[in-house]
Amino acid sequence: MGHYYRTRSRSKCIYHWIDDTIRDGSWRNHNDLHIDVINPMYDNFKRMPKWVDSAVAYYLIAKQYIKKNELPFVLVLYFDLQYKDVIGDYTVQNKQELIKDIDHTPPSLYLFHKDEINNFHNDEIEKTELPNFLVADDNVKLYYYQTVDEDHSEVNRWVYME
Repeated sequence: MGHYYRTRSRSKCIYHWIDDTIRDGSWRNHNDLHIDVINPMYDNFKRMPKWVDSAVAYYLIAKQYIKKNELPFVLVLYFDLQYKDVIGDYTVQNKQELIKDIDHTPPSLYLFHKDEINNFHNDEIEKTELPNFLVADDNVKLYYYQTVDEDHSEVNRWVYME
């Protein structure tokens, strides 16, 4: 699927992903769109510092498309963070601190039906609303959450924008 999207402009790539994901129902299986599929230059870890700004820009493009077309879906942008050994508070307060904490997985967009968004977050151990230091929009919220992976004895952590 990645090659299919890479053949289009960045905006069209996002629009086609939204349309395809809704049409085929793959949002139910968490069909995400990583920013390195939208723009192949981001599959290089040396470009990690630019991931956040680009991911936010792509999020805003997708959010505008969803609103314009009155789609009953919620868009979420996820940033995978480095694993920890124990549950803890998240104290990052700015973009530079977030960039330092991002794992080696490029950020990705997800779609959830507006009636089912809360079902996805049932396994949360802790969900904390963060100050929104990424975008100046009161309708966009920034959260941190973490889950324990018992099999690997580690805590999986994410920051997400909704």
